[in-house]
Amino acid sequence: MTMSNAVPIFLALALSFGAPLLSLAALPAATTEEGPVLVVGAPWRDLTELVRASGARPIGPVQAPFAVLADADAGARERLASSHTWAVLPARALAKLCGA
Repeated sequence: MTMSNAVPIFLALALSFGAPLLSLAALPAATTEEGPVLVVGAPWRDLTELVRASGARPIGPVQAPFAVLADADAGARERLASSHTWAVLPARALAKLCGA
C-alpha cells in the first residue's frame, strides 16, 4: 500500500469512528441526572470492576468493549468521573448514538 492509498483509508476510518464519538461528546455529563449511566472507557480496563469499586451496580449480563451501563447514585457518578473512565454519560446517550 502506498502513502497516497493510505490517506483516504485513514480518513474513512477516522470519520467512521469519530462521528459517533463526537455525538456522545456533545452530551452533558451525567453527574446531576437521575437514572442509569453509560460508563465509557478503554477496552483494556475492566469497566465492570471500576463500576463496582465506585459503589455503583452494573446493569446487564455483559460489558461492551468500550462501555458498561450502571445504576449509580450521585456519589458513585462523581467517583466514576474521577476514575479511569473516559466519560460518564446519561444512559440516553445510547439512543443518541443509535440515531434516535
